[in-house]
Amino acid sequence: MAALVITPGNVLLGTGGKQLTVIAGETITQGMAVYKQTSDNRYYKGNSTAAATSAVDGISLNAASAGQPLEIMDVSKGGEIVIGAAVDLAKIYVLGSAVSGTIKPVDDVGTGEYVVVIGMAKTSTILLVDIIDPGDVAGGEVF
Repeated sequence: MAALVITPGNVLLGTGGKQLTVIAGETITQGMAVYKQTSDNRYYKGNSTAAATSAVDGISLNAASAGQPLEIMDVSKGGEIVIGAAVDLAKIYVLGSAVSGTIKPVDDVGTGEYVVVIGMAKTSTILLVDIIDPGDVAGGEVF
């Protein structure tokens, strides 16, 4: 399986989710996993191929260009998100690597990726978000 194919207009904050307004550091669309860069306090698309970008501080709820307001799900609070893509019940989803900001099934984790668990599919369209970021690099095993 590859990264989720997200329909931006179908991404919605779900039960228990908390919304936060931040500033985008680059062009971001709905459903992308984002992290806060401390040097400018703006939000960028996460990517599991490098330690500096392998964090998830939110999931975008709207589209924004650099410098514009961005609504995100504050993942530190947990909750649910209607992710705008088909997901497999009870499967774990992680930060993507091939394209920044993507979310993919844990089965697709490759050697050398910094594994960041985003959550588990509660239904065929809802992710129960619970970030687990051990800061570890996959060594060939799938977490």
